[in-house]
Amino acid sequence: MNRLILLGNGFDLAHGLKTKYQDFIIDLLKKEIRKALSVGEKKRDGFKYNTTKTKEGLFLIETKVSQGVSGDNGFRRKLESITDVKGLTDLERSFGVEFSFPDNLKEGTFIDYDVMPRKKRVKYPETIIKKTYNIMKEGGRNYNWVDIEGMYYDSLLEIINVRDKKGNKMYNEDVKDNVKFLNSELDFLRNRFVEYLHEVTDIPHTVNNVAQGHFWNGFKGKFIEREIEKLELKEEDHYPQNIQILNFNYTDTIYKYGNHSNSFENREVHVDYNFIHGDIKNLDQNPIIFGYGDETDDHYDVMEKLNDNELLRHIKSFGYFKTDNYYRLLRFIEQSEGYQVFIVGHSCGLSDRVMLKRIFEHKNCKSIQIFYYEWEDEDGQKFNDYTTKTQEISRHFDNKNMMREKIVPEKHCSSMSELSLVRFPV
Repeated sequence: MNRLILLGNGFDLAHGLKTKYQDFIIDLLKKEIRKALSVGEKKRDGFKYNTTKTKEGLFLIETKVSQGVSGDNGFRRKLESITDVKGLTDLERSFGVEFSFPDNLKEGTFIDYDVMPRKKRVKYPETIIKKTYNIMKEGGRNYNWVDIEGMYYDSLLEIINVRDKKGNKMYNEDVKDNVKFLNSELDFLRNRFVEYLHEVTDIPHTVNNVAQGHFWNGFKGKFIEREIEKLELKEEDHYPQNIQILNFNYTDTIYKYGNHSNSFENREVHVDYNFIHGDIKNLDQNPIIFGYGDETDDHYDVMEKLNDNELLRHIKSFGYFKTDNYYRLLRFIEQSEGYQVFIVGHSCGLSDRVMLKRIFEHKNCKSIQIFYYEWEDEDGQKFNDYTTKTQEISRHFDNKNMMREKIVPEKHCSSMSELSLVRFPV
């Protein structure tokens, strides 16, 4: 039997890398403040402004900073020390910093007429940045990247479901412009996130040989006793014959563990690294795929029938055609030996539904083993996300009996900490 290992953002986070959406958006807004101070347009009310927009003319962020803090070392130290939303709100309150997120759609307001000359007559959803930052600022939920991709899709549906005064759906040129606006925001987030990832991951980290060996033992090691008994594996089949590491991250954290042959057991097994959504170190050959991937959604057929390719620009399936990564995955799961799935730091959300459904429901998929995230509260009580993971996985199964047969019970699973991951110094 083979082993398919799904790596998600939780894998990078477990190494201390700041790759959460919150980390990215905080860094983005700190850069906006620096930009306002250095190149912002001066206003006579004693403030400097900087406005960031997409190339299609969609206004995203307006940053207002008091000119008086330009030479204030205390302000700059405070700015550099900020690591969370509370720090940004403290800065806004104490140093005359203000973020605003312009309404792009009120007629005659914040429209870049050099790019989009027509006056808008169709309501546009709030930008993703505005929605998420305001909720984070109010102490609301923490967002995963799968949430951002889902929010993009929800905004897309909101745009195409615009109705006229008689209640009829309409898909006119103004609606099409809004689709382009939305796609331009996702392009902006993707491009800035790639830049950010280079900054937070281009730091040399070394993992010693002993740590490498322990790590690879976890990925290449023997199947658990429950699986051996349940699947009636012969002794010579107690270890995976082939392994594919399906990396949903854009980063190469897995390479920090050196050659997989450094493992203490099962050294000769073949390991294939598949960066399914792109690689920031190899963008020409493996470009970034960022968008939504649930073609089974009822609304998807409606979008296809509108006959506008702009609606499909950030649907993941079309990104998979740019490389042979998806084909390599299919070739792996079609092997007659069958395969076990390891889930390591992947949310298993709907934005990857088409792919995950194919993996989980395939007749060759024998079991799904979850490596859950575990934490303690202030009283030392332990919690984990095993149940949350199973709930996410369940959405990819039509046959719930099959799901229950394949998911390994919690008592036979382990936390990610048992994989001997190394936490990198920041």
